[in-house]
Amino acid sequence: MATPANISVVAPMDLLAGVIFDVKVDGKKISVLVPEGGVQEGQVFNAGVVSAYTGISSNIPREEWRDGLCGCLKFCCAPICCMNWFCPSALLGQVLGRLQLNCAATATPVNTAKYTAITVFTFFFICNIVELLYGVFGTEYNSQHLIEYLYYTWDNIINGVYDWTFKETNTAPKEVQYAVEFVSIMAAFYSVGLIYKTRMAMRKQYDIPEKNCQGCEDCCCALWCGCCTIGQMARHSADYEKNGSSCCTSFGLGEGETPDPCV
Repeated sequence: MATPANISVVAPMDLLAGVIFDVKVDGKKISVLVPEGGVQEGQVFNAGVVSAYTGISSNIPREEWRDGLCGCLKFCCAPICCMNWFCPSALLGQVLGRLQLNCAATATPVNTAKYTAITVFTFFFICNIVELLYGVFGTEYNSQHLIEYLYYTWDNIINGVYDWTFKETNTAPKEVQYAVEFVSIMAAFYSVGLIYKTRMAMRKQYDIPEKNCQGCEDCCCALWCGCCTIGQMARHSADYEKNGSSCCTSFGLGEGETPDPCV
């Protein structure tokens, strides 16, 4: 049976113009495009079928995760493993982009989703450069102190984890201290919230039920196992065994793969 050029679709949520998402027609999964002006949740509209957009949904398991939280070393020394260990904030941005989500984990057109990874990484990088400058110029330290501070600052940059170990030596004005700590706290909340919303969106996309901590599994994973959760989502949303992975790209996908929209 031929796939029609346009089909009638019920919007699963508020969607911007240009967003591509999957629907089922006679048991067959196809990708459709949201028209100009966008649509609201529950609205019935005529969507154009995007024949050129194949996605990778056929390779992604449904109703269960591809592997567990502790599978970080499954692709040891591959780009996915290095990103997960040394730069999980950028990997999280790549996962968001694959699912056609922006830096707030909400649906966005594919032509803007490709900028999600660099946006997320840049945000954490800037926050931690502020922390670095604050630590170097606003504290009294010896050489050993500086080495330790730089180590913890780098750890913050790549992992989105914040530390106040050296605040007792701070000589900066109170206003500066409070401002920097406020930025750090907000960044930490943003990191946890973004992981939480991404995992929740991915479970919805692939019909994956909660197995533990019913009602708060996504929150617990984001709060206590953020790095492992990012790795699990990355491995689930791409077929690394077949197509490999890459570091410095918008989606971190291997050759031949395209992002799978999440709505």
